[in-house]
Amino acid sequence: MSNRIIIDAQNPDRLLVEQAAACLRNGGVLLHATETVYGLAARWNAFEALERIRTIKGREQASPFSILVWDVEQIFTLSGQRSPALERFVRRLFPGPITLVLPRLAPLPGEWGELQAIGFRLPDHPLSIALAKQAGAALITTSANKSGQPPAADSSLLDPQVYNAVDLIIDSGICPLKTPSTVIKIDPQKSSLELLRDGAAPFQQIEATFRKCFPEGE
Repeated sequence: MSNRIIIDAQNPDRLLVEQAAACLRNGGVLLHATETVYGLAARWNAFEALERIRTIKGREQASPFSILVWDVEQIFTLSGQRSPALERFVRRLFPGPITLVLPRLAPLPGEWGELQAIGFRLPDHPLSIALAKQAGAALITTSANKSGQPPAADSSLLDPQVYNAVDLIIDSGICPLKTPSTVIKIDPQKSSLELLRDGAAPFQQIEATFRKCFPEGE
């Protein structure tokens, strides 16, 4: 069985976070809670770890991961997208239980450079933010379940095939929202917004914020 530590997600112990971050810096894969559901994480540019996560989930290469960041500037840097309207929107949107899919303009290494769009998460969750900060790089994030199976919001309901395959389990009990993130896609150049998946954040509120930040014609 994988190593396991128990941690308070809202007030994470610094030494335990550093233990987990060291695992990530060494190219490891860990399992941890977010505010929505439990997820698998690795540094975004640790490509061997990304392949391990695909194997753990039984996920196809064509299905991209999202990137978990700890501040909005990383979204602009990694996507290559920036405009006054987009900045207004992103800063009002995050942190929160939302995955924002943006067209990729920035040149990125490896498989990221082949993607037309990238999803970003900036959770309202102290543990997730602390892990990324201490790891020294944005993390990939994907739900900790076999592809096609429901995600788990309770550590006691995690699939043994998943948690036995990671290097470290960070157990925080039950995730606060118990629902996956709302996934939206925007095209800043076209001022378009699309709902890709209903989730923890109400789409009507997101849409209202979008219309305020992207007035017609801007």
